[in-house]
Amino acid sequence: MLITKNINEIIGIITDSDIQKRIFALNLKADNPAYMAMTSPVILAPEHITVMEAIETGRQHKINHLILHDEEMKAKGVFRISAFYGRLFDRYSLLNEDIKNAETTDDIKQMYQRLQKQIISLVKSGLPAQYITGILTTFSDAVTVKVIEMAIRDYGHPPANFSFISLGSEGRKEETLLTDQDNALIIEDFPKEKETIVIDYFTRLSLKINESLHHIGYAFCKGNIMAMNPKWCKPYSAWVKYFREWISTPEPQNLLEATIFFDFRTVYGDASLTDSLKEKIGQLIKENPVSLYHLAYNTVQLKTPHLISGNIHSEKNTAVIELKSAVVPIIMFARTYSLQNNIWQTNTTDRLHMLKEKRIIDKDIYENLVFAFRFLMSLRFRTQAQQLENNEKMSNDLHYRDISYSEFHILKKVIEDIEDLQSKMKSDFRVSG
Repeated sequence: MLITKNINEIIGIITDSDIQKRIFALNLKADNPAYMAMTSPVILAPEHITVMEAIETGRQHKINHLILHDEEMKAKGVFRISAFYGRLFDRYSLLNEDIKNAETTDDIKQMYQRLQKQIISLVKSGLPAQYITGILTTFSDAVTVKVIEMAIRDYGHPPANFSFISLGSEGRKEETLLTDQDNALIIEDFPKEKETIVIDYFTRLSLKINESLHHIGYAFCKGNIMAMNPKWCKPYSAWVKYFREWISTPEPQNLLEATIFFDFRTVYGDASLTDSLKEKIGQLIKENPVSLYHLAYNTVQLKTPHLISGNIHSEKNTAVIELKSAVVPIIMFARTYSLQNNIWQTNTTDRLHMLKEKRIIDKDIYENLVFAFRFLMSLRFRTQAQQLENNEKMSNDLHYRDISYSEFHILKKVIEDIEDLQSKMKSDFRVSG
């Protein structure tokens, strides 16, 4: 509701959040003046503003409702940012419904290719990175579930409960256009006499799942961290043994290679297996706190990208910055502090939010890191979308000539913030060297 003075002069707005924050919190009465509950001043914008300009205005002012006006400054309507995103996700949820109804992996492959083209348009329109990763993750989860259901249809009902888990960027719900498979399979512990039947079934099932995902467009993992690798298709007790070894004898290099497994989540199957495993990992970390030191050590030792000086738009300038190496320290920072404080969200910004809520990090650190993370992810999407559109091999390499001077200075500030967080970890975990 808009609150006006002299009919057309808008002096405030009352929304659901205003009611919750003021009417309930301040115990206002029904006969109190409305201005006591309103937010003021109101942010206005011309009615011909683009959707992405409206979203950016809302982001800058941290508001959800933007008042649109005509040339005479008369209010013409309210643009509600959350409603826009709701409609956007509704649109892509229809694509997920198509996945559920697909009959072959070829059908799903066509949907995946169609989605990639649509993502290019969303990236070019300036849609924030967190919404693009949300769309990609929701889609890939739906694809994985459908592929597993199709495999089970072919091979029959599983002889034991299991959890198919995503790892790495998939596990963190931070997929980009350049993504490969990182997954594994946890089988409930079973009696010895069922071993041959169970292992044979899940060996065939995992191979079918990974090959189907590869056919659709999700490339095989170069490091072979996939469920079809017998090493990563194991009973629950074997997974506990893996994590006990990683945590109790934490050589820095071993932990560096194993960190991908700390970002796991169930995509299909029995979530109680992963819940139990997380609880066990929490216990192991409490018993072996030195493992956190080694995780911090690995984060501190990461080299942030070196930024060149001079004319970044010079025709002779062929320098690039590898964006993934810039974002990894933020991911590792959030993961290490979350494991230390028994926080089991896998998404980086969710982890940072929980760390702020628990007062492990202050508001300034939280806002700086979330901004840095989303800025770097946006650059990654823009780079990959350009490469995909130009039929080039996708990578995380950003050419300096492809960014503006203002973006370059933001990037410089982001790198400095990352170096500051490394210094904080060095102090908090007493990392030497």
